[in-house]
Amino acid sequence: MLSKNLNANVLNLVLREKFDFNKLSAVPRVVWETAKRAQKDFKVNIISNGEENKEENFNENIKFIYLTGSHFSFFDNVIRSIQKSGEKGTVHFFGSLSGGAVFCKKTDKYNGKIVLNIINGGMTFKDFKYLRLYDVIFQPFNCVFHPSILGIPFELFFAKAFQNKNVKAVIVQSHRLKDRVLQFAPRSNVKVIPYGVPEEYLKINTSKVFENNVLYFGHIYTVRGIDDMIRSLNLLDMDGFDFNVKFIITPETNIRFLEFMLKRFPNVKQRTTIVKKYIKDLDIEVQKASLCLFLYRFPGEIPEYPFALLEAMAIGVPVITTDIGAIGELFKDSSGKICLVKPNDILAIKDRMKLLFTNRSESKKVIDDNRGIVSAMTWDKCYIDFKKFY
Repeated sequence: MLSKNLNANVLNLVLREKFDFNKLSAVPRVVWETAKRAQKDFKVNIISNGEENKEENFNENIKFIYLTGSHFSFFDNVIRSIQKSGEKGTVHFFGSLSGGAVFCKKTDKYNGKIVLNIINGGMTFKDFKYLRLYDVIFQPFNCVFHPSILGIPFELFFAKAFQNKNVKAVIVQSHRLKDRVLQFAPRSNVKVIPYGVPEEYLKINTSKVFENNVLYFGHIYTVRGIDDMIRSLNLLDMDGFDFNVKFIITPETNIRFLEFMLKRFPNVKQRTTIVKKYIKDLDIEVQKASLCLFLYRFPGEIPEYPFALLEAMAIGVPVITTDIGAIGELFKDSSGKICLVKPNDILAIKDRMKLLFTNRSESKKVIDDNRGIVSAMTWDKCYIDFKKFY
């Protein structure tokens, strides 16, 4: 039961993008996982952008509030709506570093408690290191014109607002992003709270028959290293190794680049299945795999710790991923030596795949190590930490 002090028991979860149950990308996903757990303690308002101003009750303790507005005016409308309702409670913002900086600047005179949850941002020159010319030419909106890059001026000009007295905490997933925030706002209260793992995934039995099935799921971009993946799989085929590949692609993703790469390597294409869908039962799909590949070239368009990567680790499937952004922080020395590769190192990717396919004891050790790493990143645990600032 909520207490009679309604104002103290209201939690306003704010995100700049529209909340859509059919497209729970990184930011809406964190918001929803937080709301589900917070509803037993608070009256929860999920406030997001929309084509029109409207409210929808999900249940007696969760309400969706859609507000119109551009990047700046939306935040004005959020604070105006909260003040008009008379239910201040805690305002918990979810979004990028630039979005959080603008939000704090717009709310510097707001007389209420603010918590920030920064999903990504803080790009530096070294984050461009592995981009190719054709990434910039053919998919510029996933790299040089991505919001994480376009938002850099807002980080530079407004991030000092993280030090406002009404900002109780700035929550980040990684130490990389913590250091970046402190460069902009050295007196801000930055807390590293990693998250992204459903508790039930850690309980899945990992003993299964290995059939050399490779899985990739998510969006398809050149900056997601799809060409690195196809080339390394081609090397594996040239070594006479038997395997199958499955791509589960979000429906709105353009797969022309993937199709182009598969045409270049027909032997890999023969082994490949492509499915375009949103995954409802991720654990069931991932359990069918012997290995998951998450190869990135640019960290700006993913969370600090990509949820897909964390979920595969929790389910108990070996992963190979690239050491860019904050991903390298995730792995201990033992599993990191196998799971982490540099972008474009297709020989290393091929050799790691072969090792994990053929050496069952090494594969089991990687699974156990990785599950130990992500066991502290469950949604239940992160909500307990979030709640300390409400």
